[in-house]
Amino acid sequence: MEKRLTIAIVLTIVFLFFYQQFVMKKFEKKAEEQIVQEKVEKKKEKNETPYRKREEVKIKQEEKKVNNTKINKNIEKQPKIVEKNINNIVYENDLYRAVFSNKGAALISFRLKKHMGSDKKRLELVSDLSEKTGKYPFMVFDKEGEIFNKAIYKVIKKRSGGKTVIEFIFSDGNGNYARKVFSLREKTYYIDIETNFELEGENRKLYLIWGPGIGRIQQEDLKNISFEFEEKIGYYLNDKVNKIKVMKAGEESSINFRKWVSLDIKYFSAIFFTKGDIEQAKIKIIETNGNKKANKFAIIAVKNIKGIYIGPKEFFRLKKLGYKVEDIIEYGFFGVIAKVILYLLLYAYKIFPNYGVAIILVTIFIKLILLPLTFSSSISMAKMQELQPEIKRIQAKYKKFDKKDLEARKRMNQEVMQLYKEKKVNPAGGCLPLLLQLPILWGFYKLLWVGIETRHQPFVLWITDLSQKDPYYILPILMGLSQIALQKLTPSSGSDKNQKFMGYGMAIFFTLLFLNFQSGLVLYWLTNNILQVGQQYLVNKALKKKKHEEKLSKKSIKK
Repeated sequence: MEKRLTIAIVLTIVFLFFYQQFVMKKFEKKAEEQIVQEKVEKKKEKNETPYRKREEVKIKQEEKKVNNTKINKNIEKQPKIVEKNINNIVYENDLYRAVFSNKGAALISFRLKKHMGSDKKRLELVSDLSEKTGKYPFMVFDKEGEIFNKAIYKVIKKRSGGKTVIEFIFSDGNGNYARKVFSLREKTYYIDIETNFELEGENRKLYLIWGPGIGRIQQEDLKNISFEFEEKIGYYLNDKVNKIKVMKAGEESSINFRKWVSLDIKYFSAIFFTKGDIEQAKIKIIETNGNKKANKFAIIAVKNIKGIYIGPKEFFRLKKLGYKVEDIIEYGFFGVIAKVILYLLLYAYKIFPNYGVAIILVTIFIKLILLPLTFSSSISMAKMQELQPEIKRIQAKYKKFDKKDLEARKRMNQEVMQLYKEKKVNPAGGCLPLLLQLPILWGFYKLLWVGIETRHQPFVLWITDLSQKDPYYILPILMGLSQIALQKLTPSSGSDKNQKFMGYGMAIFFTLLFLNFQSGLVLYWLTNNILQVGQQYLVNKALKKKKHEEKLSKKSIKK
């Protein structure tokens, strides 16, 4: 039983390595198929236009032209509003510093104050690709709206209703008019957006962009580029969150979504929210000559925009936005457990503002919750050890029978089960607590892997980032030693040879396995082992005392 359980634990932990690559593919496949299907339909529509359809299109275009001419004649054109000088407009609150340019009414910088990059500076979410391509967030995506990207806008900045309103206005006096209004508030990463466009006197709904890409990749980021800077497009549709990997997306495509669409990396996201229910986002992929693991970056374009969230993927902050936005954080199969642990971790952090200490406190709390089960497990395993001599006698009794003799094996198992029943021992009693810890381990792993809460958070001395591995492997080595101590104290139903293998071989294997795990996860497992060692020591001591008292009692009865 213990051997099988050990194999199960090992396979589960090994599986953590492969989870990132395979578990989400089936969810992403449908989203990617949608893009491919839309491309095929567009191509088909383009290539299969019959003569009569072309004539109908011509007629409609002529009618539209006539109608537009009438509109242009009747609508009063906006007066000319053009600025000569290019200026930057800065807004700051406790969370970020945003810099807009009146050229194109675009966002040219968005630095987070509470999150640092690998260069130890405030993290910049506007990609350096914007400068290289000339495309900045909030520029117009539509080709016919390119005039608005080159224009220099008049800016009106004012305080209104507890928020700062930055209004950009442009008009060339010939019917081309643009107005973009950004309303920014304190203590939130969400920005309200309002837009109005006219092309040749006709009202138009044009697409605004985010991108290309999100965040700036520093030299130190290159070793983790495929993990921390892998871009994904998230969107809400059919009451669930869907994800598309940018590295697998085509050069140009579009997706239908409901209420919101996002461009995100591991810890940060830009999320457009729309006024309408079902909208369409256009996607353009820019490929660079950089690292092949992350050399594709997306521009997402959305119209009918209500607002945008630009910032960290903090679970409770995203949850307030509604429509399951928080599910862009990929906690995985045991997401419910990861979210419970996150709640406990944040609560513990309020008590002691150090996430390393918070992990220790949460581990102690979980241990106390599982104490009745782990205690009974320890007792059960000790009783199983006491029964080994009798079990071996039963096995020796049936050793003379052929292994293929199913009837003999059935009788042997019946006798063993009868022995368990008489001694009131549950052979599976030692397994349940260990099996319960596997989902908790998995939940901790996913929380520390994708959760921004522990990013760049120090513990003590050499542990400066709980979301990264221990640079000196001290915690994994200590964890291995605690594993050996625990195996030595834990009663075993196996032979001395198996006991030695469990105590040394498996401890070494676990140590090697945990070398590259997040230091926060290793800290959890180390703390759990230390607590289990203490518990097992007390259990062994109590059982030894009880056994000694039983011997004394038997001697007194004989006298």
